[in-house]
Amino acid sequence: MPIQELMTKANLRANLIAWLKTKDPSEHYDYRNSDTCALAQFFRENGYPGCWVGSYSVNIGTGPNYEEVMALPEGWDEAAMGNAFWFQKHSRTFGRMLKRVQRLPE
Repeated sequence: MPIQELMTKANLRANLIAWLKTKDPSEHYDYRNSDTCALAQFFRENGYPGCWVGSYSVNIGTGPNYEEVMALPEGWDEAAMGNAFWFQKHSRTFGRMLKRVQRLPE
């Protein structure tokens, strides 16, 4: 799926929810690591292996000259970060993220 199509709000939310449902709900991810954060894993598993995810955007390609820089929808960073401060790990499981994403407006 082309990144522009994947990044439309409806497609992105639906695809992320479907992907999160395939993950072990008790598995932790590291929000602080752009290689192992949940959103980077999602993009890589959807055909974008060369991606870097920041707080508000996903960069596709290989740095420092990324081919595409796409803004993440509002609320997505908070859904990935969870209820904890950015440097804490305890609330970052795929199951908890699924619940947070499902609460985001469509």
